Amino acid sequence: MKKLLFLIAFVSLSTFINAQLSLTSAAFKPIIGDVYQTKEYDTVSFTVDQTIGTNKFWNFSSFYINGPIHYQNITFTTAASGLNSSAFPGASLASFDALNTNEYKYYKTNGANFEFMGMADNVPSSVSFVNNSIDAVYPISYGNSYGDTYSGVGTYSSSSASYAGTLNLVASGTGTVVIPGNVTFTNCLQVITTRTLITNVQSVFTATVMIKEINYYHSSQKFPIISFLYQTGNSSFGPANDFHLLLNKSSLVGLKENSGNSYITIYPNPVAGKLKLILDNKNLNDLLNITITDLTGKIVKEEKLNYGLNTEIDVHKLTSGFYILNINSKGINYNKKFVKE
Repeated sequence: MKKLLFLIAFVSLSTFINAQLSLTSAAFKPIIGDVYQTKEYDTVSFTVDQTIGTNKFWNFSSFYINGPIHYQNITFTTAASGLNSSAFPGASLASFDALNTNEYKYYKTNGANFEFMGMADNVPSSVSFVNNSIDAVYPISYGNSYGDTYSGVGTYSSSSASYAGTLNLVASGTGTVVIPGNVTFTNCLQVITTRTLITNVQSVFTATVMIKEINYYHSSQKFPIISFLYQTGNSSFGPANDFHLLLNKSSLVGLKENSGNSYITIYPNPVAGKLKLILDNKNLNDLLNITITDLTGKIVKEEKLNYGLNTEIDVHKLTSGFYILNINSKGINYNKKFVKE
């Protein structure tokens, strides 16, 4: 059954809709070189708020983990570089988990559509859709919805198989999201995607899997900042249910700071104009060397700050996104992450 859940889960990364209420393919469609890193949790301790509508407040800050943590590093590359790529003519993009390079997914990204074409691994199992799964149609705004059907043929652990499914997507909510670590994101978009996949292996084994995926997007990220996946299935082996929470690692601002950073507090976070500092360490000098870098390591701002006279850093000219604030005092570096709105 795990294999079947994988076959439906592989398409979950195909719906890439940004938190802006009006999305363009040029800005938000995955391209070669994109990387989506997540921490995946099997279970958490609270009931997920699934309310829909405008101006909502979704607070996911208080959960704790009951199960193991898994990591994903989804990398987008050329279609020709993947396993069995010749089975997917017309594919313009492929993705794989850098922690598991034995599995590739293929996409067609021409025009306004983002289409999932199928997958291949080295088990060998594969599915090549004759009728592609259209996972996104740009532009998309709050209130938009659409459905699609898809079907194909392939193998399931070397046995011939047929696949058929449905997809329904709705941009169902707008509002504020608070993720673990009490990091707040405003102007977010909630997107709910429901999928089914029916698998028939040599007319002997059949299974139906349904996945409901609740994604929350913010304008600073191409991929969701947090996602909840509910999977239910029924097969010849019996029923199977599963739940996963995915946290975008780029959105984990404020989590697992090193112990020295407890001497420094920054707020507000996210910030639109001026970032305020509070220092609680007598060993820190009043004169601080300030460096701000983006997530690629590029320095975007440098200044010297006399903490005795000024406790604010002006960041209003920075573009929206994630940044790392480095404070150097007496040769010791302290780092804090923050989001520029």
